[in-house]
Amino acid sequence: MVAAMPLSTESLENKKTVTTNDLRNLALFLAGGLALLLVASQMVDSGSASATALEETSEKRFVPPSAVTGPDTSATEDSAYSSTVQWTDQDGTTVTLTCPSCLSWMTFTDNQDSTATITGTPLDAHVDTGGTAITIQGVSGGETVQRSYTITVAQVNDAPSLSVTVEGGAFTEDGSATDLYSSVTAADNDAVPTQTFTEILMTVTNVADTTETLNVNGEACDLTHGTSETSDLTGTDDLTCAVSVASGTATVTISHAGLTAAQVQTLIDGISYENSDQSPTAGNRVITITKLTDNGGTDNGGVAHVVPSGAASTVTVSASPDDPVIAANNNAGSYTEDSGAADPGATLTASDGDGDSITWSCNSCSDDGDTQSLTGTYGSWTLTEATGAWVYSPDDSDDDMDALDGGDQPTDTLTVVATDSTGATDSIVVTVTITGANDAPTSSAGTESGTEDTTYTYSTSDFAYSDVDEDDTALVSITITIVESSGDLEYWNGNAWADVTANLVITKATLDTNGG
Repeated sequence: MVAAMPLSTESLENKKTVTTNDLRNLALFLAGGLALLLVASQMVDSGSASATALEETSEKRFVPPSAVTGPDTSATEDSAYSSTVQWTDQDGTTVTLTCPSCLSWMTFTDNQDSTATITGTPLDAHVDTGGTAITIQGVSGGETVQRSYTITVAQVNDAPSLSVTVEGGAFTEDGSATDLYSSVTAADNDAVPTQTFTEILMTVTNVADTTETLNVNGEACDLTHGTSETSDLTGTDDLTCAVSVASGTATVTISHAGLTAAQVQTLIDGISYENSDQSPTAGNRVITITKLTDNGGTDNGGVAHVVPSGAASTVTVSASPDDPVIAANNNAGSYTEDSGAADPGATLTASDGDGDSITWSCNSCSDDGDTQSLTGTYGSWTLTEATGAWVYSPDDSDDDMDALDGGDQPTDTLTVVATDSTGATDSIVVTVTITGANDAPTSSAGTESGTEDTTYTYSTSDFAYSDVDEDDTALVSITITIVESSGDLEYWNGNAWADVTANLVITKATLDTNGG
């Protein structure tokens, strides 16, 4: 419209000359009119109609604000988060930004230039792998617009924790196992999700004997290279104790698919040290828990294990003197009177856990160099001090031996003592069972004579006899041999005279049962 006006400096009658000031005034007038139109339009738009409800018509004067960029929707636990959002208004006005539902760890700052900054550091408690929605609101020219965004906070595995009270102490040969820890507290330190524990790593120093063990979950885990001991923790053999040994230090790995904190506490509280060697190597064993690992992994800089402090338990191992032990064998023999068996005997054996040398002796023996001798009831004994070999020599001419009846079984005994180099002893009774034999009686009867046609009476009291068997004192029978020098010899048999043609046997009425 301004361009259509003629510009002229010619002076004409009945015509108005347009000056520069006139043009300036006209421009101001038009600007004011435009401003009034905008105000009127704003007054109409400030009603209840929302920006999204306005029709795109030639009469529309304002459009609602809109987001150009939203916030970063991913955050990481324990890492600083910073994200800038930008909005715009096509009307050219500044958008005022707020965050009606930001997360607790967020700080929202409106930069007053249609941008805002969200900052903060999410912690373990803010981890939400499923995401949480926030709302950002923009206001411009009386228009209000809200946008929703889902923010996901990724977990960073926090190191677990372990605290123990060390026990330890002395372990003496043949003693009870030594407890290592008490007051055990374990935690994975992640709020969401809760981790489980997969490994407990331990070391044992100064391992010197093949008989050393850690008792884990009630099972003996041998501290020898290559050990892989499994035990039943939750219904199957699901707990493994693996051992490697290098330069006297055993590394013990206790592993499981996933232990709870309570199970870890019970497991560690029950670990003990033991050594079954009968001459253990003396010295300190330092048992240290070096690592506790959970299953959270190390993504995003996570820490899956902890090296606990103050978890070194010391056990002082010492040996105790072992007494010698005589094996309960080769301490019995037998002999039958007058059998002629030669020197029944055997060798005793003894052991000493400390490896001490052993010497042998017997009670009431007389020492004769490397042997000792003892006279027993039915014979003599010889014991070899160096080997523990004993020999029994029977004496068939011994009165006590002769006095045995057939079937009698007395014993002849010898107490043998084993002594080690420390003076500790063990003893055993060596026994030989003697079986008696029936010895024949002896007679000292002489020749008897009589007168022809005269009756001669012979009484057993006239018969002199003896028996070395102590119980064979009763006469059983007498056999008389008749020797005829001339004529006939007769004897009265109770009814008539009869010729003597053979030996005459006179039998006593009551038989003795001892001799046989």
